[in-house]
Amino acid sequence: MSYTTLNTLSSAFSSAVDATTGLDSYLMIDSSELNAHHNINYPVCVVEPPNSSVSNINKAWEDYDVSCFVLQVDDSNVDNVIQYDTCLSLFTSFLANLMKQRDGEYVLDKDSISIERIRGEGNDNLIGVKVGFNLLVPSVLISDTADLTVLTDGLYGYWDGDRNVAFSHSSLSWGSADGTPQRTFTNTGESTEDIPSYDSNGGAFIFQGFSALGKAETLMLSDVTFTNANHSIFFRLQLPEIDGDDEQILYEFPPDAEGDYNRVVIIKGGAHDGKFKITVDDNAGNRDDFDWSDDNLPIGSRTQFAVVGFINNASDELTTISINNRFLTSGNYRNDVITNSDLHVGSRHITGGYGDMSGYLGVISHIAIYDKALSKEQHEAVVSKMLSER
Repeated sequence: MSYTTLNTLSSAFSSAVDATTGLDSYLMIDSSELNAHHNINYPVCVVEPPNSSVSNINKAWEDYDVSCFVLQVDDSNVDNVIQYDTCLSLFTSFLANLMKQRDGEYVLDKDSISIERIRGEGNDNLIGVKVGFNLLVPSVLISDTADLTVLTDGLYGYWDGDRNVAFSHSSLSWGSADGTPQRTFTNTGESTEDIPSYDSNGGAFIFQGFSALGKAETLMLSDVTFTNANHSIFFRLQLPEIDGDDEQILYEFPPDAEGDYNRVVIIKGGAHDGKFKITVDDNAGNRDDFDWSDDNLPIGSRTQFAVVGFINNASDELTTISINNRFLTSGNYRNDVITNSDLHVGSRHITGGYGDMSGYLGVISHIAIYDKALSKEQHEAVVSKMLSER
């Protein structure tokens, strides 16, 4: 991923204008300076030098507040409405070309777009539109992602949605990233309905939240075996607010021969609506017990992923939950060693050939699994790496 200065951003805007039929020139200036520029070819795209903010340095993204003008000379023989619509159409084409720049690394916050129609602008008596929007751009305020490497100590597997995905309407295979332990998620193979959609442009899997038995979409990692009772699992995801009363499953190790299992549930309804619940039944007491996080949905947004992590620390008799490095603790943990278990991501598995249910509603782009309980520092390193991904 390339990291962006204002000059680099301006070059991307200029290239987008060049690729837009009907736009004849481009300037990055304050709109108040427009009259100082002469012999402008119209229609023109004017972008004011945008201010930016960084809400979380670990996310490696800058949020640019962009004001963009598309202007043409006011023609008194043409209805104003038609001229406004012409300029707005040019902006729409320009924006589509902007999102293609630099290998598609820029992200538009679609909810941020505002449109103002203006007339009589500047000495040239211009008409057109002023459009405001937020653009998320990789930031220069953090080192290049090449400097952020996957933590390998205890790594069981690292999956990147941009890599090693084979997808069709009837099958799915997602291999771990090159240079990490080679393991593969697949679909459950019960029906085409249990395969999550794959967004090749976004490098992510989209789950629709199907709750009915045998319908839930699933990623499955077969024969998971850890060396001890400690393990850590991280997801880079977007988890929206939920309508309805159906609980969702983020992941589950289904009951084994002894009936031992554990799962992470997203609660619907009641005082704990929108929180994570950890449910465990194992040989530490053969209990079916649960604890909640104190977070509520949504987690992440349409334009930004979040990272949630679950560190099963049997040694310290607790589970640590993190959401973008904000740590919570649960008294629930799994005490026995997971051996030859199929990890189901996105659903709860019902044994006996009944299929999967309680499907996840959201997007998952990356997964990291560790055969150990990570320390706080290791935990933060994993979150930083996953947040820095495209």
